Amino acid sequence: MDAAPQKAQATQQDWTPKTTASDSVLAVWRKADAVCFDVDCTITVNDSLDLLAEFMGVKEQVEILTNKAMDGSLSLEQALEERLNIINCSPDDIKRFIKAHPPASRMAPGIKELINSLQARGKAIYLISGGF
Repeated sequence: MDAAPQKAQATQQDWTPKTTASDSVLAVWRKADAVCFDVDCTITVNDSLDLLAEFMGVKEQVEILTNKAMDGSLSLEQALEERLNIINCSPDDIKRFIKAHPPASRMAPGIKELINSLQARGKAIYLISGGF
């Protein structure tokens, strides 16, 4: 393994989120008419498709395709289609998944309060997903 990936990995492991926003970031938030949030790993604490794959017993197969999409060796569209084919869940499977993993249990800490606060200030909120 060459030094560059090892350095990037070490940097990622050592990364600590900044918990205090700068004045310029706060100004942007105050002036915004709308805020868009990615769903997986922003609104939720995990990737929903990965969690569904684990629930369906095909986590490892799906992870391989996710990694191929992340490293560029497989298109995002093709990876999504193949992952959905592997997961192959029915509406009943989805109902069991939701019962086992209620949406509220998967929410990122503080996200509900943040969204409520933004909406109370008249900000439009949009949830987006890169997968669909």
